[in-house]
Amino acid sequence: MLPPVELRRAAELIVEESGAVPLDELVIHIARELGDKRTGAELKSAIEKAARPFSTGP
Repeated sequence: MLPPVELRRAAELIVEESGAVPLDELVIHIARELGDKRTGAELKSAIEKAARPFSTGP
């Protein structure tokens, strides 16, 4: 599993490039950016936790 700081940085970069992004889309973008084709429950949870402050939704 990637460190939360790396997940947060990925979220920050995606939002800087794309603008406001809903959390569910941001999770997918981050996973793809980091080379994952699928987001299992554990990865999804970790990304959601790290990316929530950068998203436009719950």
